[in-house]
Amino acid sequence: LGFGYGALAELIRQGRLGTLARELGAFGSWRRARAVLRQELEDLVPFARATPPVAWLGPNLQRLGGRGGVHVVSRPSGPSRVQAHTAAALTKPFSVFAIDMAVLAGAANGVQVRIPFCDIRLVNLVLGLPAELRLPGGDFRRLHRDGTGAFLPELVRRRRGKAGFDVMLGHQVRANLSRITALLGDRAWLSERYVDQTLIRENFEKLRADDPDWRRPGAWRHLWRVAVFEVWLRHLFGYSPDPCAVRS
Repeated sequence: LGFGYGALAELIRQGRLGTLARELGAFGSWRRARAVLRQELEDLVPFARATPPVAWLGPNLQRLGGRGGVHVVSRPSGPSRVQAHTAAALTKPFSVFAIDMAVLAGAANGVQVRIPFCDIRLVNLVLGLPAELRLPGGDFRRLHRDGTGAFLPELVRRRRGKAGFDVMLGHQVRANLSRITALLGDRAWLSERYVDQTLIRENFEKLRADDPDWRRPGAWRHLWRVAVFEVWLRHLFGYSPDPCAVRS
């Protein structure tokens, strides 16, 4: 809700090139500014995005589009590009799904989940802000930082680093490496309609050899999801030998 993506695209659309140049200069390096500008230019027009095929998908997922291809991504319309970005982020299916799952998981454990950023008063306030107030000034999280000035210490408010899921995921994979190896090599494979066991096992062994220091968390994330999915199927159908017992 507090991100300012689309603000530079709005400057381009308005022809305010002087302001655009100052905003790009605030990012500190031409390499960073160039990456930001490319992203913002893509926001102005529909563009084609190539989706590479995933070799290890099973037949059911292949039929759902796992063969790859090219599809056109269109951008939503709105009073300004930054408002369009904000509205699209709030209403995209994955956001709604993630909120629903969080609420259901909390309810199942006796916890009432609150989503402060989805408060309708805050949403209306942010969507009503003019694009001029959403200019990043070198930081797309500017609205977040400016809005928390009275509540957070300056050191916390201005820091750039953050805790990510990759650290936790790396710990989980390393703690369960032997179990994942046994799971992918087990003759029983309940995920065969969705994941090709031979190919995913080859992918796993190659990744272990090529990336022992965990420099490609995205690739490991796919493998972890496959392992968790297989474990879930085994528990669902009552087949749970020791190799699928995943340690937390």
